[in-house]
Amino acid sequence: MIKKFLEKEEVLPVFPLSGTLLLPGGYLPLNIFEPRYMNMVDDALKADRVIGMVQPCAKKDKGELYKTGCLGRITSFHETEDNRYLVTLTGTTRFDIIKEAKPKNGYRMMRITTACYTHDIQHEEQPVDINWGCILAKLESYFAMKGIDCDMTILEHTPKAKLLSVLSMVCPFEASEKQALLEAENCKERFDLFTKIIDIATQCSQDEKKKVEH
Repeated sequence: MIKKFLEKEEVLPVFPLSGTLLLPGGYLPLNIFEPRYMNMVDDALKADRVIGMVQPCAKKDKGELYKTGCLGRITSFHETEDNRYLVTLTGTTRFDIIKEAKPKNGYRMMRITTACYTHDIQHEEQPVDINWGCILAKLESYFAMKGIDCDMTILEHTPKAKLLSVLSMVCPFEASEKQALLEAENCKERFDLFTKIIDIATQCSQDEKKKVEH
């Protein structure tokens, strides 16, 4: 199914959701309750189960989307008694939007290409030299600052590439920061950017704390 998207341009449904990041190999739980997006899930389940996750641009034109998103395949589906869909998407490969197509059943359709991201389909990147030791202490401070309860020992024993994807997706970064992480060319570039975001956030927090104390 995924190979089809690598062979040519495709038109597929997209779910615009600000501040939400899906990466290849990652898992994204979604609570679907708007009728148009329930229609989207219904139609996807009847076809290839593929939905494109993409963020809206933070501009005056609320309909404008970032160019790059990530394809997700519906791998879990549950309909609740109060008429909601609980869905899990598994990230497959990133894509670039070429142009908007005719909408369908209330949701937006886009013509997309995955030509620049054929390596995403493998999910497992080549080993890279990522030194988590230099950032674990900063992460612990960042989690405390954001009120996030995390067992740091789990992070130490999680495969580094997987850990980077999970943290990039779940950390409460700005939408523009999540987009930059999505568009990072490889694991090393994403790690460097992730580290920079954590550094800036913790430094800003420390500066604000000093201002209060004085």
